[in-house]
Amino acid sequence: MPRIMIAGDPLTIEVLEPLLGGAGYELILVSTTKDALTKIHSEKPDIIICGMLFEESRMFDLLKAVKADPAICETKFICSRVAVSDLPDAVMDAMNTASRALGATMFLDIFALIEQGKEAQVVKLIDDCLARKQGET
Repeated sequence: MPRIMIAGDPLTIEVLEPLLGGAGYELILVSTTKDALTKIHSEKPDIIICGMLFEESRMFDLLKAVKADPAICETKFICSRVAVSDLPDAVMDAMNTASRALGATMFLDIFALIEQGKEAQVVKLIDDCLARKQGET
């Protein structure tokens, strides 16, 4: 069973926990960078999904910390929008670009997919990401 760390604020966790837990993933829930880094080392998730609002908008801080640590830098990392609405397309494009530039596997707009009733597509995209070898896009 794939192990997914969800790094997020309470609303992000509230949205993702039933969706991903119900899809059969083993979930590791964290809300601080310190807790995330400790659990990444001890619980070895297959993938990290980090929401934009993680620990007062520190998503990129966690991403940089993961990518800078040789012991965990190969862990797949998805930056995501889960609980934030009303963002201009330019902001979303910038988040995608910044996520990729900092080493994220992808930026996933989970909010938009759920809003469109495409929860199954969220799970499929995560499954596809888990199935890819590190370094593939």
